[in-house]
Amino acid sequence: MSRQSNIILTNENNIIIDTLKHFDNSKRELLPAHEYTFAPITKKSFMDLNSFDEFANIINTSESISKNICDNFIGFSKPLVKEALKNLEINDSDYTSTDLENLYTYFKNILDNLGTNNISCVLVGKKDFTLSLTPKDKALNINYFIDDFYYQKERLSIFINSRNNLLKIVSSNLKKVYKKLENINTKLKECEDMDKFRLYGELLTANLYKLNPDSNEQTVNLENYYDNNNLITIPLDKSLSIQKNIQKFFKKYNKLKNALEIVSVQKKDTEKELDYIESIVFSLESANTLQDLDEIYEEILDNVSTKKEVLKNKKNVNKKKAGKDLSDFETIEFKEYTIYIGKNNIQNDYISLKLAKPNDIWFHTQKIHGSHILLRNPENSELSDLPEDVLYKCACLAKENSKATLAKNVSVDYCFARYVKKVSGAKPGMVIYTNFKTIIVK
Repeated sequence: MSRQSNIILTNENNIIIDTLKHFDNSKRELLPAHEYTFAPITKKSFMDLNSFDEFANIINTSESISKNICDNFIGFSKPLVKEALKNLEINDSDYTSTDLENLYTYFKNILDNLGTNNISCVLVGKKDFTLSLTPKDKALNINYFIDDFYYQKERLSIFINSRNNLLKIVSSNLKKVYKKLENINTKLKECEDMDKFRLYGELLTANLYKLNPDSNEQTVNLENYYDNNNLITIPLDKSLSIQKNIQKFFKKYNKLKNALEIVSVQKKDTEKELDYIESIVFSLESANTLQDLDEIYEEILDNVSTKKEVLKNKKNVNKKKAGKDLSDFETIEFKEYTIYIGKNNIQNDYISLKLAKPNDIWFHTQKIHGSHILLRNPENSELSDLPEDVLYKCACLAKENSKATLAKNVSVDYCFARYVKKVSGAKPGMVIYTNFKTIIVK
């Protein structure tokens, strides 16, 4: 109920005993020991109208019909008026007297037919229900629609809570991987100076005969034969001998050289891990049902989080094992062709590697996270023989089901499914492909 709602307890003489909220203003007093009065009515009742002329006189032609009716009549919501305008094909802001008369008759028929089979409750948009003059097979049952509304609302609440729990787990891992990558880049930055230490060691070794081995100088200037014998200043640790400084420089160089080899491999692995976790985030953002979350949950359990982390949140996710029934992926029929769309990495793997036949056509946005799209090729046609509009439709679906859904120009690669491979040990949804062509979706 709205924030103006109240609870008022009165005695048999209509005197207020008490109220949940106390109000004391010039229009109305809601206080103990005062007489209870109904709230002032600022809108008119449509039922009190005796003719269309009375209705037309209330309408301000300079405003839209929906605003007129909602502002002037009790019990009219915008979804109800919008649905009526849609059914009668009336423009909300550009209407005639005949349109108004048709609308008046429409609403009068709804009110006259309450309790009959001539009206029904219809869904408007994603969550609004309203009355319509569309007859149904059974009488209007408001309780049915209320039950359905709250059932869907509860399902949505469970879905959002479950998705948020999974996003929290994945986001935690994402932060760790970003931090790891940041540390790796810092180490790589340090490795950029490794050749400098090798140079210092070489120049000191080449000029050792000129230097005082027990010198306690902080720097020494030497000719750099790699740079036209220009002088270079080499910093020294004055607590060490020249020989010890040389050993220190070469040790530092070898340490950084080894680190560069190790850290370079770590960076590639970390970037792959980051790319994979971001694909899971995309799957979660694109999920529409609890079944989708079940499959992503199983994927996270096996590939991302520790079981301890996930099990703490398991009570908020459907416990049914995903992967056993993968029939939930989306299927579209277009010009006698069947198109399959994966909703997450588990489904992507299934569609691309198990459901696909060698001559089916596989689509994916180029270097952008998105769904795997599979076009069934029943005639085993060559790419050049397939209808261009069918190929373009698949490319559009790949774009729409990717992180680039709002981009203006997106490259979509496509090839025969036989050219799509999975590298040993690769994460779900991660594949490589060759022999592909590209479509630009505008």
